[in-house]
Amino acid sequence: MFNSAEQALLFSSVPVGTLLGTLPITPLTSRFGMRKTFVFYGLISSFATLFTPLAVKLDFGFLLIMRVLQGIAVSICFPASGSIIADWSPLRTAGTFIAFLSCHIQFGPILTMPLAGKLCESSWGWPAVYHLQAMRLYTYNGRSV
Repeated sequence: MFNSAEQALLFSSVPVGTLLGTLPITPLTSRFGMRKTFVFYGLISSFATLFTPLAVKLDFGFLLIMRVLQGIAVSICFPASGSIIADWSPLRTAGTFIAFLSCHIQFGPILTMPLAGKLCESSWGWPAVYHLQAMRLYTYNGRSV
């Protein structure tokens, strides 16, 4: 579907987006607070996830932009974790909070991969994985506004 150079660009675009996404986090959280900033980044994730299947069909450049946006959205995770720990955790249990808040990196794929496999085998195909995740993200972030 994509040649090796295009694959390399697609794989590297998420980390590039993550680097770009970290730059406005401090000014945004200072102005709007962590909750609104987190919701904003979550809506970016919802948008990019929803339109990724369409981007695959339409245009490589559009897909590359969606991948960068996914990276931008991911960049909020660790600053948000630090904010949650600082605001909610007693100092003596901060390590436990850090462990629980960083588990999403491991548990996310454990929970979503089997569902993704079933959806890929279904008549809806692989785009259903993205559409379901986008709906879930939008529902979560929409309720938080």
